[in-house]
Amino acid sequence: MWDGPGDRSFDLQWQLIGGDSEQTRGSTNDISMEAGDVLLLPITFAAPDVNDRSEFIIEMQLSENGETLAEDSFAIRVFPKTSPPRLTAKAAIWDPEGKTKKWTGNFFASPPTDVVPGDTLEGYDLLLVGREALGPGAELPWSPEDIRRGLKVIVFAQKPRLWEGFGFIPDDLMSRRVFPNVKTHPMLDGLETEDLRDWRGSPDLLPAFEREYGHDGPRSPRSSNRNTVASVVLRIPETIGFTPILNAEFDLDYSPLLQFRDGSGAVWFCSLDLDERVDVDPVATRLAANLLKAAVNYTPQNTKVTVVRPNEPLDNPEVLEFVRNGGRAVILPRPATDIEALGFSLESARLHRAALPGDALFAGIGPRLLRWRDVLELDVFSPAGQPEGSRVYSDGLFLTQKIGLGERLFIRPGAELLETRYAEDKEKHAAVQTSVWRLRQLTAQLLTNAGVSPAPEVAARLAKLTPPPAFEDLATWYATGPFYVDRSKPAAEVLDQSFSAETNAIEGNTSPDVIYPTPDGRSLNFRTIARGQPHPQGGLYVDLESALRPDRLRSVGYATRIVRSDSAREAILRLGVDFWMQVWVNGKTVYRLADHRAAPTPNRHVVKVNLKPGDNVITIKVVGGNNGFGFWANISTGTVDVADIGGEDADAVSLYPPDIHAFDPYVYHYW
Repeated sequence: MWDGPGDRSFDLQWQLIGGDSEQTRGSTNDISMEAGDVLLLPITFAAPDVNDRSEFIIEMQLSENGETLAEDSFAIRVFPKTSPPRLTAKAAIWDPEGKTKKWTGNFFASPPTDVVPGDTLEGYDLLLVGREALGPGAELPWSPEDIRRGLKVIVFAQKPRLWEGFGFIPDDLMSRRVFPNVKTHPMLDGLETEDLRDWRGSPDLLPAFEREYGHDGPRSPRSSNRNTVASVVLRIPETIGFTPILNAEFDLDYSPLLQFRDGSGAVWFCSLDLDERVDVDPVATRLAANLLKAAVNYTPQNTKVTVVRPNEPLDNPEVLEFVRNGGRAVILPRPATDIEALGFSLESARLHRAALPGDALFAGIGPRLLRWRDVLELDVFSPAGQPEGSRVYSDGLFLTQKIGLGERLFIRPGAELLETRYAEDKEKHAAVQTSVWRLRQLTAQLLTNAGVSPAPEVAARLAKLTPPPAFEDLATWYATGPFYVDRSKPAAEVLDQSFSAETNAIEGNTSPDVIYPTPDGRSLNFRTIARGQPHPQGGLYVDLESALRPDRLRSVGYATRIVRSDSAREAILRLGVDFWMQVWVNGKTVYRLADHRAAPTPNRHVVKVNLKPGDNVITIKVVGGNNGFGFWANISTGTVDVADIGGEDADAVSLYPPDIHAFDPYVYHYW
């Protein structure tokens, strides 16, 4: 890369160092560059023969007229060339695009049989769902009953909207680095953490340098796809049955390889960019082979399990007999006195984090689930003085006790430790919610590992692609204010009054460098992001009072955002406000509310709007009332009958908590 003045000519020398092989050298001379040039120069050599994964270093020197200008080094890993396994399992493949069968057939003694939805899967061990096989609302070729009887399914990379059809929250983060969550899993055999990053090539599932998948809030500009490991990752559910084998991104709360087990079978949701990488990148090739082999050889645990809930007795003789005969009883969090009555020793603790348990029963319980943003105050198991057959884990958070042929698993922490903390302080309450979610995920993972079966409705949810909702919340807005007005001034006159930010707000100009003076001498800007939060009346309420912090009643605020549309269409915008508002779409007033006395509720105000292809600017001017200052907004995602614009039925089951959308770690502020 040359960003200085004038034209230059460079020479490049490189050498491969490491191992027992002879040193390999090469050079590229007379590299002509003009100011601003960025060149990608290939370095090609025969990889050394190795018996095991081996480390090497490429050293480089850049010179001009014999004078060394720069030196650098780059670590590489060389893998032994291996033959693909010839799996004898009977496999089927649904791959209408033909992008996955090109490489999967090489791993089987007999190539997988092509199937389509509606074909019977009786007699098959494994079903492969090819890249981009799914379409909106498409019928799937497997059923929950197929999985329970022992079918294994691998779903390969899909577009983000199609992952939503399963109920997942996907994100197109173009992850270049992922991490092992279950390090001993056979799908990761022969691989180290360092291998799970910067794979060779550029996947093409999603376009480079532009965003195809829309987000509710502003995101950073898209970069290239080069070296991406997973174009899309899935937010990890808090539901029994799931185990992330790999995780990635913020708080390691996303996964490109997610296992769901039910009965005798399992489904692996694999968003890794494997296509075009097999036989090119050695890590992708090995992981693909491991994935297929481990799926074929998957065997469910056969431990019988029961869950003892807080309102159920601990000394139930039937449960004790169940454990003695080889069963496992999971004891959910309950008062310390109940535990001590059984002869266990407890002690008070204040924990921000806990030690890793390091036992097969706790697979997937890593640091992300054992640290919290606020202290946990609870009674934990003492390291000594426990009944016979007991073992204490993670600083006393868990205890197992062998009884006869079985065991009891005691769990001390639960989401209730933080769920209601700081209820009177919105900011602190919001700040600990990620830890509340982690505690729920911790419980779900422990129950999954113990052998608890997922709910039938969850299994059904994952065997059906649900069309996108008719309406989507508009939860994230750029906001500015407050502008103060006299309380005696009628709302209509306030809406008529144009404050200093109004013109730019209507245009969607949220430049952070523009200053808007107020009549009382303050300076405002558009550097505030207001996000909707779950409201007791439903929907996501954008609370401008919390975002803009007015110190008096009758405040005015502006909120503006972009809504993207694939085509020109008529949409339905549903609104609720506390208390008056005016709404613009692409610079035109589409709704005005200056005189009403009804209590604020979501979806009370409905208006048809015309969207153009691409970006559409929606701006809301809100005038606060005596008790609140905010609004609700959602918009139809497709064609909606105007007679059917009331409330929508929620999904029968969700994989995530209802407030999960209230926090987006990737909202981007370019200032």
